[in-house]
Amino acid sequence: MSASDAQATNAYWGRSDLERAIGRLPSEQREVLLLREVEDMSYAEIAATLGIGEGTVKSRLARARVAALAHYRGHAGENSDE
Repeated sequence: MSASDAQATNAYWGRSDLERAIGRLPSEQREVLLLREVEDMSYAEIAATLGIGEGTVKSRLARARVAALAHYRGHAGENSDE
C-alpha cells in the first residue's frame, strides 16, 4: 500500500469514527453541533432557527463537543486524559 493509499484509508476510517460519534449524540445536541460546525451558523442564528435561547445553544454545543470527542477518542484508541 502506498503512502497516499494509507492516508486515504486513515482519512476514511477517521471520518467514519467521527460520523459514528456524532450519530450517537442526542438529537438536540447533534442538530446544534451540525448547524454550528457544518452550516457555520452563529449562536444567534441557531437560536432563532430552533426557537431556543443562545445560552441553550451554547450549553448543548458544549455538551455535544465533549460527548462526541469522548466517543471518538474511545473508538480511535486515544487516551481521553491527554
